[in-house]
Amino acid sequence: MTREQLLERIRNGMPLLHVDLRGENLEGLDLSGAQMQGVNLMQARMARVNLEDASLIGCSLSQADLSGALLKDARFVRCGLAGARFDAANLSGAQFSESNLEGALLNGADVSGSAFYKCTAKDAVLNFGRCDRMAIFETTLDGARLSDVHMSFCVIMKSNLHAVAWEGGSCDSCVFNECVLEGMDLSGRTLVRCQFIGSRLQGADLSRAVLTQSNFKGAAMQSVQLADAHGEAALFPEADLRGANCRGARFPRSVWVGACLEGADFTQAQLDLSALHRTRCHTAVFERASLSDADFSYADLRDSNLRGAIFQRTRMHHAQMAGALLSARSGIIEVDEGLHKAQQWSASRTRPD
Repeated sequence: MTREQLLERIRNGMPLLHVDLRGENLEGLDLSGAQMQGVNLMQARMARVNLEDASLIGCSLSQADLSGALLKDARFVRCGLAGARFDAANLSGAQFSESNLEGALLNGADVSGSAFYKCTAKDAVLNFGRCDRMAIFETTLDGARLSDVHMSFCVIMKSNLHAVAWEGGSCDSCVFNECVLEGMDLSGRTLVRCQFIGSRLQGADLSRAVLTQSNFKGAAMQSVQLADAHGEAALFPEADLRGANCRGARFPRSVWVGACLEGADFTQAQLDLSALHRTRCHTAVFERASLSDADFSYADLRDSNLRGAIFQRTRMHHAQMAGALLSARSGIIEVDEGLHKAQQWSASRTRPD
């Protein structure tokens, strides 16, 4: 098929079915709105091609060069894109479904509003130029490289990230739900207003990270490194932080309700105005920590180390304190009279006649 025949078919809205365009020079062509199925575009030269709003189903673009291509709102379904080059391409609003992007190159690509669903991006280079409101679902990213990418309002769900070479960059208002980030080095990273609900971060390094208003509800964070992290108003309800290193961390106004903090080290940490109701803090260390206005009501603090901690209106209403080490009890509210009266009133209201 000649270039003229190809352009004529696309201008007339005719689909391209099982056409062989392997290695063809299609650079700069306007193929916007094209409907392709089973088309062979392996090693095709497609730099600066216009495929805006195109639909490609079951097509092969392995090793194709789409550098600088306009792929806005294009749809790739079950396509082979292994080794394809998308450097500086406009992929905003593009959708990739069940496609193979193994080893693909996306240096400087604009992926804002794009979506990757059940794809393989193993060993891909994902140094996106712009990454706003991108979505990744159940996608394989083993060996992928992500350097100095600034992500905002992105959603990554049910994906394994622990083998991603993620260096530098930041995240603002991103969602990482049910993802695997075990052992990842995210030290010093800015991850503000992000959601890590139900994700696995065992052994991850978040030391010196900025986690302001981020949510780790129900996350598995055993042995996580949070030393010197900053996380004002961060949320850790029902998270498992057994053995976590939180030395020197600053978490004022944070929420830890129902979290497991057994053996965690909060030496010299700042937890002022934080809610730690019903936390399990057996053998945890809060030595020289700032706990002003913190609330440990109903917490398990047995055998914990609170020596040198700063207490000021620190609530420990009905907390278990057997074996706990304290330098002094001044500043501790061991029985919250207001709460006690409210509980008595509530019990009387529910008591059967």
